[in-house]
Amino acid sequence: MRKILFFTMLSLSTSITLAEVGDNFFSIKLGSSNSNTTGITTFKDQIGTGAAGETTDKDLGKSDIMEIGIGSYFSETFSGEISLAQRNGFKYATTGVPVTSLRYKADVESLAVFINGYFNAQPLSIIQTSVTPYLGVGVGFSRNKMGAVDIILVSDGVSLGNAASNTETEFAYKLALGTLINLSDSVSVDLNYQYVDLGNIKSGTNLSFDSRDMVAPFSGPEITSSEFNVGL
Repeated sequence: MRKILFFTMLSLSTSITLAEVGDNFFSIKLGSSNSNTTGITTFKDQIGTGAAGETTDKDLGKSDIMEIGIGSYFSETFSGEISLAQRNGFKYATTGVPVTSLRYKADVESLAVFINGYFNAQPLSIIQTSVTPYLGVGVGFSRNKMGAVDIILVSDGVSLGNAASNTETEFAYKLALGTLINLSDSVSVDLNYQYVDLGNIKSGTNLSFDSRDMVAPFSGPEITSSEFNVGL
């Protein structure tokens, strides 16, 4: 089912570029992403015994994206851009391993800044329209927020406590493959796929569990996502 959702989830993402070669440009994108597996989450003192535990390897579902950027065309084959992107809507939801009597839920979001470089191929003429394939890479940093982690008893859905929210600053990178479709000398549409790694998320250290206060951060999961942007 996850594979089907991955390949069928297309987002509406418009990138309008106001530029000529050698000039600056502005871009705006709207879209969605679908997270890949996050990796195992580890935690301590989950039941007050001092023992460590871990959760199953789950994805974070899908998230909306809003991105804006400014850049410049340095040549006909290379452009650079600084972009700011907000991703909202990821959901952390998993159970313990090997004990499955507890499940854990939290909202996850990320604000990322990237420096991007785009390598453009020679334009192609398709149905009298100029189409330019490109490859892109980006590096930067992200501010990843893990909301309060709700600890729920699977058998009856009762909430036993929660871990405090927390925001981490992480190294981030992305790889992109796309096509620019020129509508005029100053407006293009950007259709692309990108793989993004936004780094790790981690809960706060304050944990209230079953009326007991303990130090128990949830750490280890990583935000990675595959994103399809369909332009207009």
